[in-house]
This record gives sequence, structure tokens and C-alpha cells, in this order.
Amino acid sequence: MNMIALVCRAAAEASGRGESITQRKLAAALGISLGKANSLVRQAAQAGYVSASNLELTAAGRAYLDNFKVDNAIVLAAGFGSRFVPLTLETPKGLLEVHGEPMLERQLRQLREAGIEEIILVVGYMKERFEYLVDKFGVKLLFNPEYSSKNNLASLYHAREYLSSSYILVADNWMEHNMFHRWEPDSWLSGLYFEGPTSEWVVTFGAKGRIKRLDIGGHDAWAVVGPGHFTREFSAQFRTLLEEAYATPGTEDWYFEHVIKENLDQLPIQVKRMGTHGVREFESLAELREFDQSYQDRTNSAIMARIADALDIREGEIRAIEPLKNGLTNASFRFTVNGHDFVYRMPQEGANEWIDRAAEQAAYSALEHLNLTDQIVWFDPVSGHRITRYCSGARRLDATVRQELLDGIGGLKKAHEAGLFVAHRRDPVEDIVRLRGLSEGRGAIRFQDYAAVVALVERLAALPTEADARPVLTHGDFTESNVLVLPDGSVRLIDWELAGMGDPLGDLASFAVAAGMELEQVRELLDLYLGRPAGPQEQRRLYKWIALTAFANTLWAEYRQSMGEELGAYPLVMYRYVKDFGPLALEPA
Repeated sequence: MNMIALVCRAAAEASGRGESITQRKLAAALGISLGKANSLVRQAAQAGYVSASNLELTAAGRAYLDNFKVDNAIVLAAGFGSRFVPLTLETPKGLLEVHGEPMLERQLRQLREAGIEEIILVVGYMKERFEYLVDKFGVKLLFNPEYSSKNNLASLYHAREYLSSSYILVADNWMEHNMFHRWEPDSWLSGLYFEGPTSEWVVTFGAKGRIKRLDIGGHDAWAVVGPGHFTREFSAQFRTLLEEAYATPGTEDWYFEHVIKENLDQLPIQVKRMGTHGVREFESLAELREFDQSYQDRTNSAIMARIADALDIREGEIRAIEPLKNGLTNASFRFTVNGHDFVYRMPQEGANEWIDRAAEQAAYSALEHLNLTDQIVWFDPVSGHRITRYCSGARRLDATVRQELLDGIGGLKKAHEAGLFVAHRRDPVEDIVRLRGLSEGRGAIRFQDYAAVVALVERLAALPTEADARPVLTHGDFTESNVLVLPDGSVRLIDWELAGMGDPLGDLASFAVAAGMELEQVRELLDLYLGRPAGPQEQRRLYKWIALTAFANTLWAEYRQSMGEELGAYPLVMYRYVKDFGPLALEPA
């Protein structure tokens, strides 16, 4: 490290506080011996930067120090924070309070107190929740459109034009003491010492602190946690390597530290050892509860309060929270209360625009005696939020295992043939009408031949089927992920949110589309369901529902993407199903 510049900085900061600094205070501030401090003071005085008698910064020292003035801070705040579900379903992790102050606000306040004028805040998830910080701290908001599909390398890439003499921070760190300064002469990453195992970036460094290796995970080691600083020279080199990494396939899950790890020969950087407490990065609600006792029974989360009220417990009894799948219509997580496991489900934004939650509740009531579904503990038919018992030891159906597929189909047929009735009709055509309104209303459709495909779908929707006059209770979203295989081999069909009276082959269509089945696999699936070879009319009937189901999925996916969620190839795959199976359904008998 440039120790002479650090001597000048210590002198300047003491003067700014109206204080004097002694060599003993200097040694404590820099974490060095008194003898080393004496030697540095002599060198700085010989260079004309400080007065040897009272360590006062000279004009030459001020000019020298200004070479290392920090230009800005870049704060990465775009991520979701999945390990803090359910709190982060309502509040970005960086805005969670610790001892009464949001973690991000604490860092922004510390930066301002250190004199950092320009702060760039890279946002993504719940971006609107950060807008007030423009007024409160004068930050500049920068949106990362790839926040849901890439890691924080992409966030720093989108802020790359600001890289200079820059602090690099993540929004969800908590610093006990202000570690920022107006001047920084070196490039460094802050580090904490971990006793035992850690999954953080572990550093191997030389005698002077220069990092020689970066590895994910280690044991009894120093690891990167908290802010870092890049000098102007470092940033210039890093920016080029960052752009190269961003353009390289396979780096979607990279953190910005990956760029440093792969280029340590070109990116000299040191570890700034903070001891064991200087910076905190909370990995779970359990860790936060341990540090801030107010979280024991008050998390400021409406979801946690709802669980406590529904189960008649204290929030502190909700433990072992674990995120589960986040689908196109719902987000869910598992939790434990007094040794019993549950699942909480929360509808995604917009899902209730086309899903009838009262109809879902009615379907569960009708199916209850069959012992075929997940067990509902609490259900709100207005919002669609619900709590179910977790099926311990269960796993998702594997459609490549023939017996499991037969068992899943058997469970479906049991529901179809039970003679059950609910008032709600399961009509994919009505879903399509609603979803067209949602997606077209946002200008979300980007397919070139969309008008022609709409015409095809309208022809399919007008086709009568034999089952129209004899509807049964259908699942509506029968997929591998919604069929659980229990340890005893029995199956449970879960998530009946799209249930209603309809054509039983519509459930097979959902399964085929979700499993990515090709034509021959689709025909085999139908034969297995019927228990005999299907006739041409039955095949065309299934093809119709495949095309309509896929079109509804396409519309929903395009709608979600219009709100900033990137779904990759999914809408392309669904759209292709419409175009491949629609014409097959229209073939003459």
C-alpha cells in the first residue's frame, strides 16, 4: 500500500476534525507499529508533505493527496436476495432495517460523511423502492435490465462508464464503523477472517497483502466481505476485462470478483483486513435475528405477520425458512413451526388478473376426500396467499420413469373420474382472451407473425370437442413439478390454482408442453392415459389443447417480460408449440 499517502490522509482528516495527530495516533489509525509510524513520518517530512514537528499537512502534501481523491461510489442493489425470503418478497434486502436503520441508508450516510459526492445506485428488483434515495442522499439511479437473469457482474457492467477512483459496494452490507475516506491511494477488497468453513470468496495473499488467489469457499481463512476500492488505473484495466467477460457465453452467473480472480496477473489488488467484526453480511433471517433482537418477533413483513396470525403463533416461532420454486404465477417458500413443516405461497404480480382464487379453494374442497392433493392449512381466496403442509420426503415426478408417469396419470384419472363438480369452468379460450388483454395492453408481443398465429388460435378455439358436453374437474396445470412422489410411492397432485370443469385432455396438454414432449411422446402419453391406442379424433383433440395451452403460456410469458422479468427461450418454445400442433389439430378426419 502507498503508506506515505495514508500518512497524508491521516493528517488531512485530523485537521478536518480540528484535531492534532501524534505518531502514536497515526500508528493506531494505520494498524502499524510506532517504529514504523516514526519512519513513515520522516519519509513524508523529507518529501515535504507534512511538518515533522506536528504532522501538519503542507500545501505540497495536499497537492500530492489530491491525486488520490475518490471520484464516486458504485452501489450494487439490483438483486433479489432469495436467502431472505419472505422479507425480500416485500422489501429489497438492502432496505431491511438493522437496529432501526436500513442497511443501504447506513452505507449511503457513511459515504456522504466521508465526502463522497457522486453515488451511483444500480437497481433492478423492486427498483421503485429506491427512488426516494435520490432526494434523501442525492444518489443517481441506474437500472440493470438483466437483474433477474444474470449475477452482479452484469450490474457493474451497466455502470462501467462510472468506474474511476471508485468504491464498489453491495447494498446489503452493514458496517459498524465508517471505513470510507475522501482519498484512497490503493486498490483493495475488504476481508474478514472466518473460523471454520465459509462459502465466501477466500483470498490467498502475500506478505504485503497483495492477493495471489481468489477461490469460492474455504476453511479458517480470510474472505472478501464488504466494500472494495478501485484506483483509476485499476478501473481502466478492469473495465476492458469486464467487457470481455460480459461478452463471453457462460458468465451469466459470474460475480464481478470472477473478473479479478481470472486476471490477477493484470489486476494487482490487495486485501484490506478488517478483523472479525468490521463488516457484516447477513446470510439469513436467523443471522439477522441473532444480531438484531428486534427481529425475533417483529420483522415488519406482512407475510410473516400473516403466518403468525394464521397459525396463532409468534413470528419468532417461524424458523428454517427456505425458498422453493418461483414459477410464472407464484413464489413460495418452506418454513418450520414447532417441528412441523409448511409451505407458503404468494401469487406473482398480475397472476390474480386471470386466476380465480375462489375457484381454486372450491376445487380443493371438492377433492379433499380423495387424499390426492396437498393439504391446505390456511387460504385467502381474495389474495390467493395460502399455507399448506409440506410433504416430507417427497420429490418431483420424473416423467422418464415409466412407472412414476403411470402413477401420476393414475392420480389424475382418479380426479377426472370421481364425478366431482365445481361452479368454475376451466376454459383456456377465456384465459387467452384475458391474457391477450394484459399482454397486448402493454405492447408486450414481439413476434413478427403474431397476427397469423392469432388467426390460427381463433380457428382452434372454434373447434367443438366431444368433451364439451361432459366436462370433468381438471387440474389445469398438470406438470411434472406439480406431481409429488411420496416415499411410499403414492402421488400427490399439488397447486390446483387453474382447476375447473373442462376437457380431461387439457391436463395432458399441460403436461406435454411443460415436459417439452415431441409428437411421438405426446401420442404415447395419450395412449397411457386412455389405456389403449388413441384414435385420430382423440389425437387431434389433444393437439388443439396443446396449441391453446402453449399460446396462453406465450402471452403470460410476454406479459411478465414486459414488466422486466427475463424468461429466456421459454416464450419461443411455447410459441413454436402453437405453430407446430395447431395445424395438426385442423387436419381433416
